[in-house]
Amino acid sequence: MSEAPLRPAPVDDYSPEDEELLEPPADESLGVLTRDLRYPRRTYDDIGNAERLVDHYGAEVRFTVDAEQWVTYEEGRWSFKGGATRVWQRVIRTIDALPTTEATTYSKIAPVGPKGEELPSPREKFLQWAGSQRMRAKLAAMREIAQGHPALHCFMNDFDRHEMLLNVGNGVVDLRTGKLLDHDPGLFLMQQSPIHFEQGAKAPMWEQFLASVMPDEERRAYLARVVGYTLTGSTEEQVMFIHHGDGQNGKGVFMRVVTEIFGDYAQSVPRSTLMAKQNEGIPNDVARMMGKRLLSTTETSAGKRLDDELVKQLTGEDTVSARFLNKEFFDFRPVGKIHLVTNYLPTVGGGHGIARRLQDIGWDVIVPPEKRIKKYDEKILAAESSGVLNWAIQGCLDWQKNGLAVPAAVREKTKEHLAKSEPLLMWLDEYTRPAEPTTYTETGTLFANYKRWCQDGSLREMSIRAFGDALAEKGYKRGNHPTNRRSVIHGLEMAPSF
Repeated sequence: MSEAPLRPAPVDDYSPEDEELLEPPADESLGVLTRDLRYPRRTYDDIGNAERLVDHYGAEVRFTVDAEQWVTYEEGRWSFKGGATRVWQRVIRTIDALPTTEATTYSKIAPVGPKGEELPSPREKFLQWAGSQRMRAKLAAMREIAQGHPALHCFMNDFDRHEMLLNVGNGVVDLRTGKLLDHDPGLFLMQQSPIHFEQGAKAPMWEQFLASVMPDEERRAYLARVVGYTLTGSTEEQVMFIHHGDGQNGKGVFMRVVTEIFGDYAQSVPRSTLMAKQNEGIPNDVARMMGKRLLSTTETSAGKRLDDELVKQLTGEDTVSARFLNKEFFDFRPVGKIHLVTNYLPTVGGGHGIARRLQDIGWDVIVPPEKRIKKYDEKILAAESSGVLNWAIQGCLDWQKNGLAVPAAVREKTKEHLAKSEPLLMWLDEYTRPAEPTTYTETGTLFANYKRWCQDGSLREMSIRAFGDALAEKGYKRGNHPTNRRSVIHGLEMAPSF
């Protein structure tokens, strides 16, 4: 498209001699010509109409090139929902608005013809042309051409890039300071919490509930930091939180309240997504995780194993490729923190790194029947939603100052459950480290350390043969020492302190 200034295309009997009549009306009180610079004159064709859409609604309409979808700004956030229809509405409103926008840049002075007759004014000519654009074919062409306009182009990873901003019902909270900012389409925030931020709002019912189900003050403060960290788009902690315990202990009420506070930032993940599967890549529902900061899933069956690689991808800081159904692939960096609410601990597979990503938030208190409150979560939300949001924001500020500061009780419970779930993996993570394939360690040396570790922890040990088989299943290659022919394990060595 030419970068030269666009001029109105010829229409009806317009001629260059009419140029002086195209000037906007004068403001006689100021002695100057006036023009609304938001709505410049555009050409009288489909391309001009597309540019008119940009002039009128360019701040609140975008076309995502990689997802091939329209997205519009509605009530404080960008949304795909009904995007194509909402763009249609703006196309129609743009044409409807021309009499009060672009038309005002044309003179109302009627020129005089060669025989002294009065001719249509430039504004009348423009309005006549504008009326002819109210046809489906014209409107469709306008939207189609706008789809290719560079000013409206964006990509999926342009949205929700500000990891320390939280979009709420009445503005945007800067999580670095806890202060409220105005909504701004230029921030490109797609997720939104429905809760209104109220400075100083308290949540006594919520805090009383937490004190009753988690009486340890240190763990309650840690829980606030966990939720505060989850509020952000940061994944620097690279952890997955497991809310484990028998029923009637408050973890369900806790997660329902937190999920409501997060609003769009929360995503319920099918339990099958995080469980190990045979010969499957990243599932399609991973695409729905884009921009989501709380990924909650509930109740794994006993004996189910986590998909270690997917958990590592989702809790790391690398990009993943995903796509919506029947759409093109796009790349994004997951920002969600996984919260698994379960009565049964999932097992974990092989390899280093997965054990350190797990934090078991034990819910140990069983609420007696006489103290259980029906619809407790609904009552808390109805009375204290803004207060609970403030509790989470304060937890975020605490996390920024002190980190997660995991209590010793949480670390011990995590180790205990990992040892029960996968003792060998726990030992690997604590006492060994990966090595080059050419590096090897005698199986007997590894087994002796493993055996001593099991005895110290009162854990049942496997036989040396089963030990070697288990390491082989985890991808470590077995072999023989080049001189004494003893059994060795390649790619694994004892950690330096051992």
